[in-house]
Amino acid sequence: MRTTVKKTETRNIHIPAELAESLGIPDAPLEIHPLSAGPLIMKGEMTAAEVLAMLDDLHALTEHLLECLQEACGPCDDFCEEDCPICSRELFHLPNRLLARAGIPECARLCAVLDPENQCIYIEESAPCGCVTGQAAHTEGMLLDAGICLRELHRHLRKGDVVYGGK
Repeated sequence: MRTTVKKTETRNIHIPAELAESLGIPDAPLEIHPLSAGPLIMKGEMTAAEVLAMLDDLHALTEHLLECLQEACGPCDDFCEEDCPICSRELFHLPNRLLARAGIPECARLCAVLDPENQCIYIEESAPCGCVTGQAAHTEGMLLDAGICLRELHRHLRKGDVVYGGK
């Protein structure tokens, strides 16, 4: 969803002239994209190079936000309490050559899948399902890849702790 910003009646958004000039948007139309945690304001028209630059900037912002969570929650070191939704899972480690043959990345988390009909247990890549954090599977995947302690994250979520800014 996007909204072109021309004039607002309830709140004026002021971008200082120097900042607008340095961003290359002195007179360019702007768009505001309402996100769940706040608005994203960007140029209403961009070249392909500018879109690529925006993607790089959003990636850098994502990395920064993950670092904030890492700092607040600490790492999942596989030795935390049993109630940790990650450490309480059975994890399997297989030789890299087997993973390569199966087309599974070396860093993947694996899970066992029981096939009672054939009396077999299959080991396959465990896709994030979103059930651990209540977030979308791709967000949970980023948290897992970053090694963030989800037990501590759950604690921060329950308490409503501020983990970004406010310092």
